[in-house]
Amino acid sequence: MYSKKATISVLGVTMMLLPTLFGGSILAQENSSNHWTAECRKYEDRDSQLFCDNFIGNTLYKDQTSKADWYRFADGNRPASFYDNTGDGLRLRVSGAKSTDYSNAEVSLTKLYLDNANLLFGENTRADIRMKFSPNMQADGANAGTAKGTAGFLFWNYYQGTKDPVKGQFDPVRDAFGFTWASDTAPGLITFKAVGGVTTISPVTQLLPGFNMNIYHTYSVVRTHNAIKFLIDGKKIDGLAVNVAGGLQLDPSHKLTADFWADNASYFFRADGTIYSTFSTTTADQWIKAEYVKVTQIDGDNRD
Repeated sequence: MYSKKATISVLGVTMMLLPTLFGGSILAQENSSNHWTAECRKYEDRDSQLFCDNFIGNTLYKDQTSKADWYRFADGNRPASFYDNTGDGLRLRVSGAKSTDYSNAEVSLTKLYLDNANLLFGENTRADIRMKFSPNMQADGANAGTAKGTAGFLFWNYYQGTKDPVKGQFDPVRDAFGFTWASDTAPGLITFKAVGGVTTISPVTQLLPGFNMNIYHTYSVVRTHNAIKFLIDGKKIDGLAVNVAGGLQLDPSHKLTADFWADNASYFFRADGTIYSTFSTTTADQWIKAEYVKVTQIDGDNRD
């Protein structure tokens, strides 16, 4: 076990890099079994299941629990954004994007950019997604690949407010936890943690040297009253303490939603916490593909 502490400044915002290795190996070989079928069947009669979608069939918005539904950014009409039903998952793809347009393939379990009153998932919840990234996205920040933009999965409550993402204008991030890839700013695959305007990131390749994001892994975010935990293939790789004396405070009334996406944007932080973005021309298809997404209620003392 080791820990290493460093800071980076991104246009006026200081981010703490706090990678900690918890031990255990992540399998490098892709498992070809039908996880997307087994996982949703596994929980479909359980009271703990809040949502599970294995993307079977030809309908993008297949809701198997009637407690949540998928919504897509701008009704899917952005240039160069594609939603591909592949028969064994959902692929969010950016192809032929131009630097003059925001191209964003994104789905969320609530209508995007609503406030907390419209969100679904409170404390003691766990969000899982089994996903992989296109080969032109790489986990190592020193060589993040040839794709341009961002992609990933968040358990968050980001509120868009009066800003317009199509024009590259964003309000400050409030509460957001997940796994994100970027070509710029904080390149490579990271665990992303934002609470009350304080953002910390940890490069996954520092937590798991040699990690391969181009094959399927199960990525999980667990929220309890006192902690946010990050797991890959069931093994804890990172964490963040919340609601402890003198520490970061995550209001229990702040609920979250699940969201995943791929876009052609690079995001930059101003000193006041607001965000602006620039857009890139893409030279090849870039995508993120999910076999399933599920959210479950857990015990408060869950130790995963």
